[in-house]
Amino acid sequence: VEISGAFMGATGAALPDDAGRSAIVTRTSKVFIDNSGVIAGGRGTDLTQLPEGAIATGTDQLPLLSEGKTFLAGAIHTTGSADIVFNRLGGEIIGSVDLGEQDDVFENFGTVRGDVFMGDGNDRVSVGALATLVGTVDGGAGVNSLVISTTGASGQRFSLDQYLNFGQVSLNGTGSIGLAGKLAV
Repeated sequence: VEISGAFMGATGAALPDDAGRSAIVTRTSKVFIDNSGVIAGGRGTDLTQLPEGAIATGTDQLPLLSEGKTFLAGAIHTTGSADIVFNRLGGEIIGSVDLGEQDDVFENFGTVRGDVFMGDGNDRVSVGALATLVGTVDGGAGVNSLVISTTGASGQRFSLDQYLNFGQVSLNGTGSIGLAGKLAV
C-alpha cells in the first residue's frame, strides 16, 4: 500500500472518543506500507472493554479475538505477517501502531503521534534524528535494533527514553546529535 494522500479510519458509533477508529487492519503473510501522506486512526481499542454486541465475535469478523489479542491499534494493526512500514519525510501517522509478531521493520522520518508496538520477533526500527515521535516505540520480545539516522541533524537532541526493549543501538549518517535519557532494554 502506498499512501500519499489521507487514509482515515471510520469511527464505531458505540465506542468512546477516538477509541473505535482503525485506519488499516490486516492479517496476511506480508505487509508493505509506504506513507508520505496521512494515516489517521484512533489511540486504539481495548477489546475487553467493548460493550456487549459492539462487534461480531466470529473468526471471520475479527480474527484478533480468536488469537487471544485484546488490543486493536488505531492507525495500523497487522497480525500473522512480517511487516515493513516506511513513514517518509512529510508522512504522518496518527494513532497507535501494532505490527504483531514476526520480524518487522518500521522506519520513521516523518511524524508519529501514538505508541508503536513492534511485537515479538527480531525487529528493526530506523528513525531520522529530525523525525517527530509523540509516544513510545516498544520493540517487544526478541533481538531488536534501533538505528538513528543523523543525516541533516545539527546538534538536535534525541530522546532514548521513548524507545523500549531495544538491545542494539547504532547511529549512521553525517550529522551530529545529542543523546538524552536511558534506553530501557
